[in-house]
Amino acid sequence: MIFVDDFKSAINLILHPSKGTAKTMNIGQSLAFFYKVSVIPAIIFILLGIFATSYVSSFLGMLPAPFSSIGAGAGIAILVILGLIFIWVVVPISLFVDAAILHLFGKFLLRQFKGDYSNTFAGYVYGEMPVISLFWLVFILAIASPLLGILVFFLLALWSLVVGIIAIANQNKTSRLSVIGVIIVEIVVIFIIEFVAFALLGIGTGL
Repeated sequence: MIFVDDFKSAINLILHPSKGTAKTMNIGQSLAFFYKVSVIPAIIFILLGIFATSYVSSFLGMLPAPFSSIGAGAGIAILVILGLIFIWVVVPISLFVDAAILHLFGKFLLRQFKGDYSNTFAGYVYGEMPVISLFWLVFILAIASPLLGILVFFLLALWSLVVGIIAIANQNKTSRLSVIGVIIVEIVVIFIIEFVAFALLGIGTGL
C-alpha cells in the first residue's frame, strides 16, 4: 500500500536522517509526501478519538445530571477535528512561510544555501516527520500520564529540529553548522525587528 510505504519511509528517515533526507523533491512532491505520510497517523488519531469518545460517553452516562455524555463526546470529536485541521491546513501553511523566511536569509542574505526554495521547503517537510508520524503516540501517553505526554512531545519536537537541520543542510549542499548559524541569525534579526516595532508602537500610542 502506498500510504504504508510512505509511512515506513518517514520512520526510516526519522531513525536515519542523514541518509533519509538526501532525496531532493520539488514543492509538489514534498506536499504529496507530507500528506501521504500523515494518512496513517491521522487514521490512528481518529480511531483514538472514537475510542475516547465512546469511553467518556459510557462513563458519564452512568453519572447523574448535570454531566452530559453527549456533550463530552462532542467535545472530544471537536478536538479531533481541530487536530486534523491543524495537521492538514495550518502546518503546511506554516511550512511555506517558515521555509520562505529561512531561505531568504540562507540564500540571499548570508549566501550559505546552494539550493532553491523547493529544497529548503523539502528540508522543512522532512523535519516535520517525527511530529507528523508519531503525534498520536503523545495522545496515548497523555491519557496515561499528562507529564509523560508532554515529555514525549518535547522529545519529538526536539528531534524534529535535529532532522530539519540535517535535511536543510542536505538539500542545500551546505554544512549543518551553517544551517544552525542561519537559523540563529534569523531569530536574532526577527527579534530585533519585533522589538523595534513594539517600541515604535509604544511611542506612537503614548505608552
